[in-house]
Amino acid sequence: MRQRIEAIIWTLTNQLGLERHNVRTTDGLWARISQRILALNAAIWHNWQTGAPTNDHSPPLTTDEPSHQ
Repeated sequence: MRQRIEAIIWTLTNQLGLERHNVRTTDGLWARISQRILALNAAIWHNWQTGAPTNDHSPPLTTDEPSHQ
C-alpha cells in the first residue's frame, strides 16, 4: 500500500510537474492539479482504446489482496 501511495505522489510531483505549478491561490492549485490529472487519464484511456503499447514496467494492479495471516 505504501508503495502505491509513493508512486502516486511521485507521479503528481515529477511526471505532471506539480512542484513548479506557478499558481497564486489555493483554487488555482486545485484547478491545475485537476487539469493535469484529467489530461493524464485522457491519455491513458486513449492509449487503451487504440491498443498503444505502454512503457509501464510495473505489474498490473489486481483487486485480489493477499491474505495476512
